[in-house]
Amino acid sequence: MKGKFGFRLVCFFVLGLGLHSGLFAQAFFGFKGGVNYSLSSIGVGKAADEVAQIVSDQRVNDGWHLGLVNRNYFMDRTHFLQFETNFNQSSFTLLGDNNFSYDLNQSAAELNGLFGFELLRFIRLQGGVSSRLTINERYRDTFDAFSLGYLLGTGFTIGKFNADLSYNAAFTSLEGEFQGVPLRHQHSQVLLNIGFLF
Repeated sequence: MKGKFGFRLVCFFVLGLGLHSGLFAQAFFGFKGGVNYSLSSIGVGKAADEVAQIVSDQRVNDGWHLGLVNRNYFMDRTHFLQFETNFNQSSFTLLGDNNFSYDLNQSAAELNGLFGFELLRFIRLQGGVSSRLTINERYRDTFDAFSLGYLLGTGFTIGKFNADLSYNAAFTSLEGEFQGVPLRHQHSQVLLNIGFLF
């Protein structure tokens, strides 16, 4: 219930900012896509001795993302508000004895609200709030589906072409359980993407 309320609150806040910024800003819409480099793994913490009987290793698999972008410029096109909706795909593979293997995919819908400014009219610095709602049943059976975090990044714009390098991480870790063993996961990724705005 708490997760659903938080997600609705973020949606309302981002939508409100988008409508407000549209009243005074020069707006651009477009799309982007790229690759994810996962920096986090599934933690076992105090359960290390217990989980070793089930899971002895894991493989972190990098992924990809696709999204839509709305960028609203103001203050003589030196500052902007940017709103993004993304589909983000990554996965983990838990490994153990006797050829044990368990894939834990994390397909998530993301909603981001960013504030940024431009240097020299083409270099961008930006940061803001990121929300994630994981839709995979296996992940949702193990961890909470919703999390809040932050996104910090830089990029450049040449005409309609955009390229970005960002760091996206959750504020707190998610607690979960796998076969009776408590687990922990704190989302953390580096995102590299290209896109076009119109």
